[in-house]
Amino acid sequence: MTITLPLIQEARTHDEKAIQRIVDQFEPFMEQCLAQTHAHEREDLRQDLRLSCIESIHSFGSMNAPGFFTFCKDFNTRK
Repeated sequence: MTITLPLIQEARTHDEKAIQRIVDQFEPFMEQCLAQTHAHEREDLRQDLRLSCIESIHSFGSMNAPGFFTFCKDFNTRK
């Protein structure tokens, strides 16, 4: 399974199954990171990583990305 925009949108509506599917996708990466830590700290860090993942889902802002012309206008005003 891959993380798709509809899955993210479902997760943003607090759909617990969608949130769990996304967190599950990141689990192998989290385990790699945790392997580099002391064994007695892993469980706390695992929970922190999962929480950060869930918080990121809810703060993910690409759904509000500007359109092309708005982006160009904003880009040109920054110069």
